[in-house]
Amino acid sequence: MVHLPPLTSDAEFKEVRSGGPRPLKEIQAARRLKILSEFERFNPDLFIIELFPFGRRKFAFELIPLLARIRLSRHSTKVVCSLRDILVGKRDQARHEDEVCRIVNRYFDLILIHSDPTFQRLEETFSRMEDLQAATWYTGFVAQTIDRSPPDRPGEIPADDGTPAILVSIGGGGSAPGCWSASSTQVRSSRKQFRIGCSFLRDPTFRRRTFTASKEG
Repeated sequence: MVHLPPLTSDAEFKEVRSGGPRPLKEIQAARRLKILSEFERFNPDLFIIELFPFGRRKFAFELIPLLARIRLSRHSTKVVCSLRDILVGKRDQARHEDEVCRIVNRYFDLILIHSDPTFQRLEETFSRMEDLQAATWYTGFVAQTIDRSPPDRPGEIPADDGTPAILVSIGGGGSAPGCWSASSTQVRSSRKQFRIGCSFLRDPTFRRRTFTASKEG
């Protein structure tokens, strides 16, 4: 593990900020040099980037120089994008997709799409799929073995009983508590079955705030 000089962002993730007393440009330059030096030292056969260039574009200042160095390197490092199943839309989607295609076609060899194509396809949230020259591969999902035994608690829904349910998946971002609150309101007022997954509940501060609000409601 390589520790880079820290960066932070605003609450809406719209801008990158210095994570310490040093100026932002100084930290960006230090991170860029560190990443390049680590690449030269390690000289990998495979380099995987999460989401970029479909997202994380505010880190282009350090990733594009690295990708350019890889393409100029004598070592045949393969570059892979590790991509989520559903992409977030952009305000200027056409311009965004133009830039994604330009970067992918210049620097990437493979896109790993973490989805099952029978469930969610990349072209449903990215219209320029056919313009991507890199190979694409759907990785599928990792799932637990279904427990077919009767539920332990009264009212608990068996995982495979075929009952229609609304699935709500809430991440760990700043909007997570609001999503939880809206979902909880729907659960109380609807006769439909809900299944809610909340990664932000791992945070004890959110957990205390959430369950206190639930008791009050």
